[in-house]
Amino acid sequence: MENILAMLGVFTFTSSKREFSSIKRDTSYKFAKIEKIANTTEYQPIGTQNQSVTISGAVNAIEGGKDPLATLRLMASLKLSYPLFIGDGDYLGLFIVENISEDGSKIFINGVALEIGFTISLTRTDNQGVLSWVF
Repeated sequence: MENILAMLGVFTFTSSKREFSSIKRDTSYKFAKIEKIANTTEYQPIGTQNQSVTISGAVNAIEGGKDPLATLRLMASLKLSYPLFIGDGDYLGLFIVENISEDGSKIFINGVALEIGFTISLTRTDNQGVLSWVF
């Protein structure tokens, strides 16, 4: 039985075929800096937050198939936003695939890599529910 670690649209990361070893989530917030003479600098919140997720791991070509990331590359080429869920059911939002980096190792005689390391960079595209305050 396969355990789902994460799901981006129809692409699933599972414990037996497409396993990732790390997931990094970055959130940045925008502020305008207001310099004051002889007083402490103030910061005014502006815009919305930016969020990105980076998923890294490795795929075994014997278990994952000859080209285990083909579906993900096709999804990226469509340039659409996909829902991202973590294995426990948490919904992280809608994300686009900005970058896929692959690194093959343990090469067979026919040139096919036995192990494919990957890093996927995602950027959130939906409204992230940040309240805008006017001071």
